[in-house]
Amino acid sequence: MLSILIPVFNFDIRELVAALRKQAIKLNIDFEIRCYDDASNQNFSQLNKTVASFDKVIFQRLEKNIGRSAIRNKLAADAAFDNLLFMDCDSKLPDDDFLKKYIEKTDHQSIIYGGRSYETQPPTDHKKYLRWKYGIGREAIPFAIRVKNPYDSFMTNNFLVPKKTFLKIGLDEAMKGYGHEDTKFGYMLLLQHIPIIHINNPLIHIGLEDTDEFLEKTNEGLKNLLYLYRQQHIPLSHLRSIRLLRYFNFLNRSGTRKAFLFVYQMMSATVEKNLNSGNAKLFYFDLYRLGKFTELSLRSNNE
Repeated sequence: MLSILIPVFNFDIRELVAALRKQAIKLNIDFEIRCYDDASNQNFSQLNKTVASFDKVIFQRLEKNIGRSAIRNKLAADAAFDNLLFMDCDSKLPDDDFLKKYIEKTDHQSIIYGGRSYETQPPTDHKKYLRWKYGIGREAIPFAIRVKNPYDSFMTNNFLVPKKTFLKIGLDEAMKGYGHEDTKFGYMLLLQHIPIIHINNPLIHIGLEDTDEFLEKTNEGLKNLLYLYRQQHIPLSHLRSIRLLRYFNFLNRSGTRKAFLFVYQMMSATVEKNLNSGNAKLFYFDLYRLGKFTELSLRSNNE
């Protein structure tokens, strides 16, 4: 009845898998938990392969990293059941009824998205503060807001999808690295009039990256966003929820991209100092992303 699919990379999944298995057994449903490790380092692989000792848990380690989109496509293709529940590995279940809430809403047609949340207390390690701040401020969208804009607020961290629907659309494997594969997937759902139903069932994201790693992933995501914006021609009307593009479009229309980039480069040291502090401001993070995206767009114009 349910294939729970977890792409894994450098994170300990043992507690998550045990909690999911306990809930599935309590519900008395046919299920499997597939955990595909996308070439994590050996320390994590050794820890995580122990979950394969559980009944109905499949663990497979890939020797070569194939990326966020490709591993999710592979998980879907290999899944045994018609309903697929995708979840990020660096997550914690919010309560003992997490799976039950999905089972109750399953209609074999719609996409069901549960949401994302974060611990309410900031991390004690200041290197992880920016990732937590961004998560709390921009990703933990309340249920009441998500239901008003179902396609704009969809993410791939926690969703149920009919297998036939996912295999028909899939995730774009041309998008390498981190970020925005969910943006295109949501757009394809919109084009094909496949409904997204939002429920109040958020996974708690506990895998907070250090600022250096988060900024590196942010830069990868900006490349994917430029790819969607230019090569995939996804209209701005669908991307309106991405505030970065609203600001960038203003710079484009006003002819001030180069002037903005000059000013940003003058203050970039101040911006990055704030982002690496224990009191990072989202305003500075917005400046950072807009500056990097503008630089990337101008560079690509000249290539």
